[in-house]
Amino acid sequence: MIITAYFCAPVRGRNGDDVLPEVKRANENIGIALGQTVALAFPELDLFIPHEHEVVIDALWRKGLATTAILDACCDIIKERQILIAYTGNGISNGMAREIKYAESRNIPVIKFVEWDNSVKECICRAIANIHSAASAETPHLLT
Repeated sequence: MIITAYFCAPVRGRNGDDVLPEVKRANENIGIALGQTVALAFPELDLFIPHEHEVVIDALWRKGLATTAILDACCDIIKERQILIAYTGNGISNGMAREIKYAESRNIPVIKFVEWDNSVKECICRAIANIHSAASAETPHLLT
């Protein structure tokens, strides 16, 4: 069973749309690196890493799509995911806060971490196990 997850980390950061390009790029690189670290550690996760799609998001933003509309689209993706994994080591941006609040409002488990370590891996393992258990409980068993 594939478990779906969303990786949440700053892109624009606390300055929002006023972010300096070099700060935004650094945030993107951190998000990609950490997201890929999670994906490598948990190959059973279908992990969506928005930072890997930032070129598309930037193009839409430059064409006038409001940041709120972009975040609405991110929440649409989160809605279809089973876990949200959030890197909070550089703080929680307004966009991240919205994504986390949205996931929590839909009872999607949110795992926040500052540093990638064994305790974070254990939290992700527990979330995956809980999802497997819930799916198993919902699956009717055939009587033989």
